[in-house]
Amino acid sequence: MWMTLPAAAVLAGLVALVTFLRSEAGRERRRGMKITGVLAVLFAVGGVLLLGLPGAVVYELCAPWVRLMLGPRFTELGDGAWPAAIVITLAWPASLVVAYALANGPLRGRGRWVRWTVPVLVPYAFGVALALWAHLSAGAP
Repeated sequence: MWMTLPAAAVLAGLVALVTFLRSEAGRERRRGMKITGVLAVLFAVGGVLLLGLPGAVVYELCAPWVRLMLGPRFTELGDGAWPAAIVITLAWPASLVVAYALANGPLRGRGRWVRWTVPVLVPYAFGVALALWAHLSAGAP
């Protein structure tokens, strides 16, 4: 049960990848999506080789929002921080694929501002969701 959100994040990335490549926009931007998919895999594998350090960075960047959401129920992860960082390292790169698919698929006709903010906000939202997942799955110390 505790792996539901990270597995859903990876599954969302795979669905976005396949759906985008089969769409009309995907035919025009196939190379960019393939590069984004390869980079996401390299980030995940490289992050594991770095023992979850990228996941810890993503967690720390998103932790203020988790503190706001949980309020007084917020506690530090303690011994669960390292496993959570490794899982975040594996699941977070899927957000890059989803962000690329959104920015160059359904939001392609929108303004330039939208197309430039989506690749920043979608991975950050994934990071906040994964950081919140880490706290809710850790339970009370």
